[in-house]
Amino acid sequence: MIDFIKGRIISNPALAETLRNGICERVDINHKTAETDTAIFRGKIGDFEILVYSSNLIRVKGSIHKYYEGGTNSSDFTYSMFLKTVNRFCGELGIKPIDFLLENVEFGVNILLPYSAKIILDNVVCLKTGLPFSHQQGGGLCFKRKEYRHKLYDKSAQYQLTGFLLRYEIHADKMRLITPVKTLHDLTIPEVWTMFQQELCRYFQEIIFTDTYTPEKLKKWNKKYYKQYADKINNSRFWKGLAGIDRYRHHLRLKRLQQQGTHNFSIEIVKLIEKKAVELKSR
Repeated sequence: MIDFIKGRIISNPALAETLRNGICERVDINHKTAETDTAIFRGKIGDFEILVYSSNLIRVKGSIHKYYEGGTNSSDFTYSMFLKTVNRFCGELGIKPIDFLLENVEFGVNILLPYSAKIILDNVVCLKTGLPFSHQQGGGLCFKRKEYRHKLYDKSAQYQLTGFLLRYEIHADKMRLITPVKTLHDLTIPEVWTMFQQELCRYFQEIIFTDTYTPEKLKKWNKKYYKQYADKINNSRFWKGLAGIDRYRHHLRLKRLQQQGTHNFSIEIVKLIEKKAVELKSR
């Protein structure tokens, strides 16, 4: 469930010196910046990039899933695997997980589908606020706000895998989004994984998808809503123009309508996200 992490290590001059004399190499200082504490040594441990500053500050970023797998992150990354990986990584550095202060965390799941993940990506309209997703290199979709990012992409296409694999994740750019997580140790707490499961489901339900309907088969209250708003619910401008309470009401009505839709992505994929998250935590 945990993938990319970024953070800094609590002041450790001895480790900084060891890294400078070991895996890290001196890099050119960027004289164009006004920073007085520019990174001057850079190295790698597996997928992790290590930056050592002149003040002995150590920054680390990379995919802990790829670190475990040796370069890929298309497989399941379970709770027990994560614990082993944290111990291995911290052992290589000679630190404790509580010494690693987090600045970014990415959490998500790989979901096996009975059809191509491209079908889901092609049917994304926007968030319920009306704000659109942007297309990413490799065919994925991303929505970036100040504190977090939604990310959806076809994992099978990314790694040329057999089967249909969808990746959905939230990238927390500000740690207050996932309070009280502060350190790498916090990510080893089972309750935090439960929180991530709940957050993934909650955020996914904010996505508006297109769907197809057979009007004559709709229930009375859905038929009336569909007749009135069929040409609007798949338009991002409609959602963007709604006031808060109206947006909330339309979102509820759309969910009821989509229960009789052909795809029903908003509900069915959330069930798969929850099922996969529970499975990863239990293994």
